[in-house]
Amino acid sequence: MTFKARTYVCDCGATVTAWRWNTDPTPTCLCGRVMDEQGTVGVPAPGIIPDTIPGGIYIRHGLCHADGTPRRFDSMTEIRRAAAAKGLTLYGETPKAPTCDGHVDRSDR
Repeated sequence: MTFKARTYVCDCGATVTAWRWNTDPTPTCLCGRVMDEQGTVGVPAPGIIPDTIPGGIYIRHGLCHADGTPRRFDSMTEIRRAAAAKGLTLYGETPKAPTCDGHVDRSDR
């Protein structure tokens, strides 16, 4: 349930702003028509973690360049792709996704 300021508009031109729950019934205008909720601009959820790494990260071991110099990555996706190309995985990630029946294909071993 979400409690927020909602703006309602009617075909007759009337507008109403009120703090309401999303489960509250839609208000009725003085002209007798049911009002429509006007779209509101939301903010991203606080639990969403961006993929980018601000300022980048230099990795000196494992995923470095062939000559041993550190390699810069600007997103977690870049790191995953580089790790997959070398046959590595990030800590806690499953190397192969399970099939529909829940078994992991280990034919490459």
